[in-house]
Amino acid sequence: MNDDLVYTIAPCGLGERDALLVASGARLSAIRARKYRIAKQKEEVPDLYLVDDSEAGWKAWQAQAGRHNNTKAPVLIIGNGEPSRLSKANKSALFKRPLVATRLLNTLDGMVENFLGRGELGISDEISAGEIRALKEVGSGPRSSGKKVLVVDDSESVRKLMDMRLGAMGIDADFAEDGETALTMARRGEYDLIFMDVMLPGIDGYEVCRHIKKNLKIDVKVLMLTSKASRMDRLRGSLSTADDYLTKPLSAEELNRALHEHLGMEISG
Repeated sequence: MNDDLVYTIAPCGLGERDALLVASGARLSAIRARKYRIAKQKEEVPDLYLVDDSEAGWKAWQAQAGRHNNTKAPVLIIGNGEPSRLSKANKSALFKRPLVATRLLNTLDGMVENFLGRGELGISDEISAGEIRALKEVGSGPRSSGKKVLVVDDSESVRKLMDMRLGAMGIDADFAEDGETALTMARRGEYDLIFMDVMLPGIDGYEVCRHIKKNLKIDVKVLMLTSKASRMDRLRGSLSTADDYLTKPLSAEELNRALHEHLGMEISG
């Protein structure tokens, strides 16, 4: 497992059709923020096992997990009814056929979050539509810090993830999808901090930042939040008088650092 949210999965005893569908799901996950790849059976220790609920499947799991001393890793049981082995206490879940790639990925996501404790996604433009729908079902936390932030980004996934993260810290957040709207909102002078994407419809984030600082002369910290991370991009951010330059995907740790540094907030975790 690495910091790019890529998880290795090991199929055990699956038939040819199921194995092809698992491989299709792994390929499909390449366009998502949370990705899955099939482990090389003899060389890699997988994060999760996909086990056919049959004698052959359990024998294959026992041999592979035993070889890696990895029998406590989460197991997704592929079957037609109640599983014949393993209980919930052993970090297992049941996936009832038919095996569909998109449904499989959602189930694997749930296992990652419930059993591996690694469910947190970085702030990114590349969250899938399915993940956005799931995020919409999660409410934001209480808002009581007295801090107010403006997030300027045309990506729905970024806006939703920032709303969740900031809301959980008690920070009130407003959102703009383009530079013109951001300027209108910034003129109110009520924000303690502005997160600014670079690539926006109409005027770009650099120009918006420059206008806020030099023309409107608003006393507010502006943090560029972008996937553009070259030296030239950072220089343009500095020339636009941005106060910090954050790159996507933005980890929780980096977001916490920025809030601590620019808002003086003490954030645990």
